[in-house]
Amino acid sequence: MLRTRFPIAIIAASFCTCFVPTVQGQDIRPIHRWSLDNSLADTGTVGGLDLSLAGLLPGDEPFFQTDIPPISNNAPTNSLEFSGLTDSFARATNNGEPFTEDMTHTVVLWAKHDSFDELVAQRWISWGNCCNPPSNRRYFFGPGGGSKVDLGYISTTAADGPVPAIVQWDHWAAVRDLPNEKVFYYLNGVQVVEADVPAMIGDNFVIGPFDPAVGESDTNRELRVGNQFNDPTNAIEPLDGRLADLAIFDVALDAGQIQHVINNSAVSVPPPAIPTDRREWRDDVAGDWLTGGWFDPTGAAGTDAPNSNMSAPEFGAAITSPRTVFTDDPVTVNRIQFDNANSYAIAGNGTVTLETNPDGAVNPTVEVLSGSHQIQLPLALAGETTVTAADGSTLNLNNQLTLNGNDLNIDTTGTGAVNINHSVNSGGGTVTNSGTLGTAGSTTIGGDLASSGTLDFDIGGSLLDEFDSITVGGTATVSGSLHAELVNGFSLLGGESFTLLTAGTLIDNEISLIGPLVGTLNLNVIGNSLVLNGGSGAIPGDYNADEIVDTMDLNLVLFNWDSDSVPSEWSQHVPAGNVGIEELNGVLFNWNRTTPLSAVPEPHGLLMGLLGMSLLARRKKGAKTGHQTTNQ
Repeated sequence: MLRTRFPIAIIAASFCTCFVPTVQGQDIRPIHRWSLDNSLADTGTVGGLDLSLAGLLPGDEPFFQTDIPPISNNAPTNSLEFSGLTDSFARATNNGEPFTEDMTHTVVLWAKHDSFDELVAQRWISWGNCCNPPSNRRYFFGPGGGSKVDLGYISTTAADGPVPAIVQWDHWAAVRDLPNEKVFYYLNGVQVVEADVPAMIGDNFVIGPFDPAVGESDTNRELRVGNQFNDPTNAIEPLDGRLADLAIFDVALDAGQIQHVINNSAVSVPPPAIPTDRREWRDDVAGDWLTGGWFDPTGAAGTDAPNSNMSAPEFGAAITSPRTVFTDDPVTVNRIQFDNANSYAIAGNGTVTLETNPDGAVNPTVEVLSGSHQIQLPLALAGETTVTAADGSTLNLNNQLTLNGNDLNIDTTGTGAVNINHSVNSGGGTVTNSGTLGTAGSTTIGGDLASSGTLDFDIGGSLLDEFDSITVGGTATVSGSLHAELVNGFSLLGGESFTLLTAGTLIDNEISLIGPLVGTLNLNVIGNSLVLNGGSGAIPGDYNADEIVDTMDLNLVLFNWDSDSVPSEWSQHVPAGNVGIEELNGVLFNWNRTTPLSAVPEPHGLLMGLLGMSLLARRKKGAKTGHQTTNQ
C-alpha cells in the first residue's frame, strides 16, 4: 500500500504479551490399542472392542508368534500372524466399532506381508457391512486391489499409496484431518500421500451402533483386523502376514508424534513439538541480532541469540520508540512475534530463514499482535509458513521473498494487513491470502496467487508508478474483495483506467470492489487482468456539472487555488486535498468536452484555455494580495 511505505531505517516494538507457544499438555493416549503380542485386549482409553480369532481350522498353530532373529528398525518382536490359507482374522467379539461418526483420527500399526495376490485385498483394519444397506457403510485401511495401500469410506477411496514390501516389517499410519478435509499416509514416519477428502462422503454416512436389523447379526459392521469388512460379494479376504501394535487416536497426529510411536510404542504420544528456544529482545536501542540483548522469558538462563529452527524470537515491550534490529549474517528461526505500538525494523545485509522445526511438527509463523513492523532483509521459507496480523496491525515485507516451493498463508483479522512490497520468487509455492494483502508500488509474484480475502490497493495518481499493482507470473485465483482508495490528495478527472493485477492466467471467482470508490469506478476483468476504470459518468473537468468544460470550471480552479475547501457550485469531482495542478489539468485537457468519453481536446482548445488561465491568474493574484489591478 502506498501510504504504508517506510524508509529503510529506524523501527521497533514493545511487549505487552509474550509469545504464546502451543500448550504443553499431557501425553495423548489412543482411544483403542491392541498390542497383538499375546493379547487381544483393547487397552485404549475407550474400551469395549476386545477381539477374538475367527476362521481357525482344527489343528492350527497358535497365531501369536515371535520373529527370530529379533526384528530390526524398532519393529515389535511379538506379533499376531494371519494365514491367508485358513481365512484367519481377528474380529470384535461384541460387534463394536472404533467410533460412531466420521471424525478426525489416526490409525497406526506395524505390518509384514508374506505374499500378495493383486486380485485380493489384504486390509489391516476394517469395519462395516458391504453391500447392504445401499449406503455401503464401511471403513478400511490397508492394501486393496492391486495391493496398493488405501483408506476408504463407504465406496470412496481417499488415495492410492505404495505397495507394501514382502517379508519386511514396515510402520504405517493414516491421518484423517477432518477440519482441513485431508488424508495423509505415512510409511516408516515419512509422508507418502496427501489427498483431499470431503468432510462427509455421502449423505447417509453415519457409523451408528450395532443394529441387528441391518445385515447378518453376527457380522453387522463389526471391527475386523487382518481382514476385509463383511463383503458377501468378495467373500473373506484375509491378510497373509503379521500385524502388531495397532492403535487408533482421535486426533490428527503429526510427523513427530508418529515417529515417537515408531521409536517407542502406541501406548501414548507427546503433545505436538514446539520451539523451545524463546528469546525476547530487551534493549531499548537499535542493536545487532547476533550480539544484542536477548533473554529467555521463561526464566531460564539462556541469553544467546535465536538462530535455529527451534528458535522463537519475540520483539515486544522493551522499547519505547521505533528501533532497528540488524544483522549482516544469515539467521534461521521457526517463529517470529511482534507486539508493540512502536515499530520494529529487521534490517541489514543478512537474511532471515523461516524453517520447520526438526520433527516437522511445527511449521513457521510470523505473528503480529500489535503495531506496524517491517522485515527489510531478504526472507526465505523452509516450510509452509503462516503470517498473521491482528486487528489494527501491519507487517511490511520490504525485500525479496523466496518461497522455495513452500506456500505462504496470509491470515489477518479486522483491519490487520500484510504488505508484500518486493518481488516474490516462488520456486513452485503459492501465496494464499485469506486476510488482507496489500503492496507498496509494483510487486511481482513469481508463482501462483490464491486470494479469498481482500486485496488492498492505493491509488496516488494515474501514472504507472503512482498506484499499487501486482503482477502474478503463474495463476491468480481471486474471489473475496478488492479494496481501493485514493491517497496523497489525488482526485479523479474522469476516464482513468488502473490495471491493478495481471496474471499469466486469471481465474475470477466473483471478486468484488469494496471501499470508497464503489459507484465511482468499476472493477472489470479484461483478459488476465483486474482493471478499475470509470466507464461512463460525469464529464471530467466539468466541476460545476453544467455538461461542458469551459471558463466557468477554470474560474472555479483559479479562484480556489490551494484551498482545502471549495464553494457549493463545485458540485462534482471535488478534490480530496488542496485545489491544484490536478484540477487545472482536468480543465485544460478536457476543454470544451461535453461527454464523458469525448476525445482529447484539439490544440487550439488548449491554447484558449492557457490564455484564459493567464488572464484569470493575474486577476486572482491581485484579488489575493488586496491590490487593485488594471489590464495592461
